[in-house]
Amino acid sequence: TVPASSASSDENDKPWIVLEEFGTVPGIMVARALILENMARHYLPPSEQAYWTTYTRSAFYQRTPTWRKRIVTRGLTVLLQSIKRSSS
Repeated sequence: TVPASSASSDENDKPWIVLEEFGTVPGIMVARALILENMARHYLPPSEQAYWTTYTRSAFYQRTPTWRKRIVTRGLTVLLQSIKRSSS
């Protein structure tokens, strides 16, 4: 988390920009998905590439309500902890 630039000269008045990233599967599986999609792009006809695009997308984004709820809860927890820590 880094303070965004602001016209204010008071350090406490500057807005904060927060970015959180949460993984879905182990890094080695993400790497595998990226490699397979890349191979499909280079060696398969366009009609056969869609499967590998979806496969790779699944390594970054799970399409279940349970996963989404868990990620939003974790994200809010981390955000609230950051706000609390920065104000103490």
